[in-house]
Amino acid sequence: VLRKIPDHEPTTIVSYTITDIHTKESTMVSLTHQWNQINMYTHNNSTGLWDRTKIKWSPRPTDIKPVNVRLPELTDPRAGKAAKLMQSIVSVFCGFPLSIEGINKPRAADYGVVVDAARGLVVVSRRTVLLSLCDIYITIANSLCIPATLRFMHPEHNFAIIQYDTKRIGDSNICAATLSTKRPQQGDPAYMVTFNRTSNTMCVNTVVSDMWDISITPQFLPHWRCTNTETVHYESKLLSDFRFGLVGDADGCVQCIWMPFMKTHKLDMTAGLPTRYILPALDALRRDEEPQLRRLCIEVEPLSLIAARAGGLSDSRLEEIQHANPDRNMLFIIQRIELLSKAHGVLQDLDIIVSINGKLMLHIDDLNVQYTHDALDLVILRNRSEMHLRVETTAYDGGVNKLVFWSGAIFQAP
Repeated sequence: VLRKIPDHEPTTIVSYTITDIHTKESTMVSLTHQWNQINMYTHNNSTGLWDRTKIKWSPRPTDIKPVNVRLPELTDPRAGKAAKLMQSIVSVFCGFPLSIEGINKPRAADYGVVVDAARGLVVVSRRTVLLSLCDIYITIANSLCIPATLRFMHPEHNFAIIQYDTKRIGDSNICAATLSTKRPQQGDPAYMVTFNRTSNTMCVNTVVSDMWDISITPQFLPHWRCTNTETVHYESKLLSDFRFGLVGDADGCVQCIWMPFMKTHKLDMTAGLPTRYILPALDALRRDEEPQLRRLCIEVEPLSLIAARAGGLSDSRLEEIQHANPDRNMLFIIQRIELLSKAHGVLQDLDIIVSINGKLMLHIDDLNVQYTHDALDLVILRNRSEMHLRVETTAYDGGVNKLVFWSGAIFQAP
């Protein structure tokens, strides 16, 4: 029976428990043949052992037949032009065959947003796509479940981009969301569209209350964390009741994606991820190119100007920073540097970054220049003195690409 089930094909299994044989349960599962093989064990009465026979795994191919689907529409007039964003939300399920990179969860599920309907590109939180080694499925309109592939995982910002086969979808009302390039400002109106706990569409109208740089404390068991990212927060407390939502502006463009951020294996936080972080990688995929990033491989945190003055910031620099950034009086301090990066040994923990390529680093977004440069000219404060350094960036390799199995252990490069 198992040999006849195609790869990634949804299959219904009917079962019952030994304690209650009269009650049957139905479960939909999708089998993946690439991670394990089937063995048949037969008891040998002569030796008392179980003899193993490998069964050749040859699932029949699946004929792709387009299915017509209709996503639910939001009829709440308070949503305005943002109501059309409801037709961009899909469900995402991710299964992990192995426990690597400090992740021991077998599966994760949440929502994603379609950003390119022609290519089948979907943006999802990295709380859902925790590892590059995974099986991904997308459910559209709670009617069609299709497999997807991972195209990109951002090393710092909390998003991944996956892709589904558009040939599997027939006539549908899927609408790709338009991502805004603007930075949200305090007081901007916001219209969040989402699903409630009963999977009904709903809208929450609110305004932007604040933006701050996310800070997630490292855990004893190392795992990926979102770093060097500004998050958006809103006045309405209702948003904390939802794990996912699209926050649109008055023009119906997505200003940020309300999504979960992983703090520990059992604890999450929710915040808005600005869509401007997503656009560079998305534009590369739209050009049929693989996103190429370079990184300093550092983690920074905000530092008050009084602490910077104690670290050697001159009065002339203080005045320059205050005139350039009247909204926030702060700089950034390096907290951690990756050991195998090119910046290790050049930069040090607790270095205070004053400027990058001649521009004062006043916002966390000023660090994004690292993604497109082979080297950066930094002015830092160290031991109460300004230093000019040229620091090479490190190419992002996409994460873990090789595993070694030995004696029941799994080894990976750091």
